[in-house]
Amino acid sequence: MDVRPYPDNLQDIEDLARRASLAPALWSGVIEAIARHFPGSRCELTSEPSEMTERNGFGRLHLTRRGMRPFGLREGLSADGSMAGMEPGKVVLAHRPGAQAMPTGVRLVLHRGAGRLWSIVVRPPAGARGSLPSIAGMLTRLGPVLAGAFRTRHHIGTGAVPAREDIDIAWDALRHGTALLSRERRILAANVAAEDVLSSRAVFMPVGHHGRFRLRSASADDAFEKAMGRLLFGRGCRATVSCVDPARGEGVVINLATPGSCFVTRTEGAPAQPEHLVVILMPRPRFIA
Repeated sequence: MDVRPYPDNLQDIEDLARRASLAPALWSGVIEAIARHFPGSRCELTSEPSEMTERNGFGRLHLTRRGMRPFGLREGLSADGSMAGMEPGKVVLAHRPGAQAMPTGVRLVLHRGAGRLWSIVVRPPAGARGSLPSIAGMLTRLGPVLAGAFRTRHHIGTGAVPAREDIDIAWDALRHGTALLSRERRILAANVAAEDVLSSRAVFMPVGHHGRFRLRSASADDAFEKAMGRLLFGRGCRATVSCVDPARGEGVVINLATPGSCFVTRTEGAPAQPEHLVVILMPRPRFIA
């Protein structure tokens, strides 16, 4: 197999993964981008029961100067029978069933919860097992961003609030302000760009102690409230509200979406009536109404 050394800068894949935290359909592009570095390999985004993963066997992966040194399945098991070291962002060797089986691929753990394990698995052709160190090195480099972006996507889709560290990884590098709002319009999470937009006193009211999202214009705030209501009670999946300060010419376009919308795809277990909405803030310094 012709193994192409991965570049020092994996920014394109990382940027795509960050966008995929809001648009899960883009994960296929992430998988394809990884696969392009290892022609002939099979690269998959998998979801399977944790118990199945443990039965099939995955050894922990240690990278040394001599390459990879796999640990046996028994050494990878914790006292309660679950796989130790299988935290999101970790890279492990994939084995076929059988204690003496040689590793057949490399797995990047994305998320583990509710008895399931989500991973990216790359398996080279049978005659190209020498590429495993290169695959492991690339997935190790990409691990923090891919896992953070996937966990953000998963939590949004299932009605949960992403962890602050995942928001930092998945959203802070996005160009547009991105936030998560509760039904009560409380800001549950926001990236750096959103915090910057929300600081505009020409468009927004001060967030205040309770962290509520409020527009300074009464008419725009009322339109926003009505748009939220439509989405939260199942009368649509997307809405757009514009707000402008005529005196300063500053404004913002606010795109709202439910977890089941076209750019935030609902995952298994998502509530029929969402508990929160994703908001994209696009400032318009010289907004024309």
